[in-house]
Amino acid sequence: MGDPMKKDAAIKHFVPLIPFCISLLVYVRTMLPGVGGYGDTSKFHFIGKVLGLPHPTGFPLYVFINALVARLPWGPLAWRINFLSALLGALTVAVICRISLELSKSPLAAIISSLMLAFSFSFWSVCVIAEVYTLTFFLSCVAIYCLIRWRETLRRRWFYSACLIYAWSFNHPMVIFLIPSILFLILATDKKILGNRKSLSLLALIIVIGASQYLFLPLRSLQNPVYCEGAVHSVKEFLGFVTGSIYKRNFFALSPKQVVTVGIPGYYRILVDQLTLPGVLFSCIGFVIFFFTQRTWAVFFLLVFATTVGLYINGPSAEQPTYYIPATMALVVAMTFSLSATAQRYRTKRPIVDIFVLCALVLILLQIFRRNFPLEDLSRHTGDEVASEQMLGSVKADSIILSPNYHWTQVLLYKILGEEKRRNDHVYVLHHWEPSKLNEYKKGMVQNWDPCCPESPLPNRLNIYLMDTERESRRLKQCRAMGWRPIPVYQQEAPLIIRMLSLDENKMLLACVVDEGTSILSDVAFDVVKALGFRGEKPFAARFGWASAYAVMRHEGEWKGLQNFRYSPIIIEGHKGDPVPRNSFMYPADIKIAAAGYGQGFRNEISVLGTQVSTYDHGLNLVVVDRKSGVIEEYVNVPPAMIDSLRSFYLYELVPEGKKQD
Repeated sequence: MGDPMKKDAAIKHFVPLIPFCISLLVYVRTMLPGVGGYGDTSKFHFIGKVLGLPHPTGFPLYVFINALVARLPWGPLAWRINFLSALLGALTVAVICRISLELSKSPLAAIISSLMLAFSFSFWSVCVIAEVYTLTFFLSCVAIYCLIRWRETLRRRWFYSACLIYAWSFNHPMVIFLIPSILFLILATDKKILGNRKSLSLLALIIVIGASQYLFLPLRSLQNPVYCEGAVHSVKEFLGFVTGSIYKRNFFALSPKQVVTVGIPGYYRILVDQLTLPGVLFSCIGFVIFFFTQRTWAVFFLLVFATTVGLYINGPSAEQPTYYIPATMALVVAMTFSLSATAQRYRTKRPIVDIFVLCALVLILLQIFRRNFPLEDLSRHTGDEVASEQMLGSVKADSIILSPNYHWTQVLLYKILGEEKRRNDHVYVLHHWEPSKLNEYKKGMVQNWDPCCPESPLPNRLNIYLMDTERESRRLKQCRAMGWRPIPVYQQEAPLIIRMLSLDENKMLLACVVDEGTSILSDVAFDVVKALGFRGEKPFAARFGWASAYAVMRHEGEWKGLQNFRYSPIIIEGHKGDPVPRNSFMYPADIKIAAAGYGQGFRNEISVLGTQVSTYDHGLNLVVVDRKSGVIEEYVNVPPAMIDSLRSFYLYELVPEGKKQD
């Protein structure tokens, strides 16, 4: 027989490899294959290669690691950076498994609970695209593991290692969720550290070392990088940048009453989306068992949970589900105790109960995986890659492309700066532009290049191209009004979009699509809504939780009827013969459209004549109803994995009226 201690150590080293390998394989299978996603994703695809300055807080450590991966010789650049997120995500799952194993001593429970995190909705979504979050989660979990080793051995080197890793994890400010827990653990384990001058001096040095990564911001600003979302030239600018002062409006934005009526119900829905209701119940039971078996660590993780939820519950933003992930981590660690305690209690007396609990949790895990896989599978999202290649191949040298939005600015910049397509042909992308200044742009007189500045002086004469995502946008009409003629150069329209836009006036179109909780799908769906020619109540930047519902008819080339796009649940309901509000036509049948985005109770359904045509179908739902008979003529559901194929792209060369195309 071997040494039991060596056997135990071998198990602790081997067990985390199981969830690591499983999660990494799934992440690579569902990973975004190239450029795309949403604006920040495309930016992170090239930010390391050019050592640029991204939006606050700058994420210097991530930029450094990104730069190293960008210089590896294998695979396309965007694929490598996406793989970095997948690898760090899988490593985070492995460390969570090791933490759960150290505390619960149950390998099977640790594997199952860590995979619950791996396939939870929000965590999975940041592991398949280029983002900064997985690095932050990985470092935070490693710091927690070092704290566990410190409390077990009372060797301060583990404590200082945890503090150093935690200091580096301040690459993103969301890691403040750990501060109360660490302070509590110091008081519960070795409070003398706080009164020891030598220890405090060493902690101060560690903080300085961690904070030193932010010197990258002012030093790189002095070099005028080709990509810069905010140069730092003063102490005030530096402090505002690293603290993310421009995002303060996203925090503590709700009143106490709104926290109760909006924040708490919203988080509950998100929580159930992550772990399912049975999974949440197992976590609650686990916390109770955790408290009676290892009170100190139970309080530690309860503080992680409470701090995370308390910080973000009253500041709804597009990143809110992601910011809640540390709370989900605390819950899956607690869940381990409900599994291990049940197994230990019934292992000898009632093995059938042990098997039942195990099967129940495996079924919960499979349910989470089955539900989220279609939403997280980005392996077929190649529309941005193809369209950007086609558009850059269609423009002449010495040209400016006027971008329609932030997303396409970053996609085109990735191609130019990341893959160096047309970079030497003096092809530029202009994000902030005005139709009234087209004559100046034509002469190479551009004042605002934010965020990407040319690396060399502009030619005296430039060709101007306008990219758009809808047939007749407001800006295209403004260019015509300013005396510029748009000449089509490239366009791509999905057959379904063309068919819907050509409906005659005897048809009524019912449609709904909502925020699915992943930024990439939300942004793609938003572009599809615009491509269909729909308009919402009012535009807004943070689209997390948005819902979109329409009951419209074509009249003189435009949609007339109810068009709703907003951050709140929507219900459109009408009876046959009733007038459509603010319009001159009647409902052809009894209809009901209910739409509510992620975190708002998720609904995405259409009913006609009392029959639900679509029931909580993910993606885009379209129903064509005959205006005279009220009969359903067509129903189409486009799932999230296919909605990318509905995007429309248009590229025009803008030529002054009276002049021929060169």
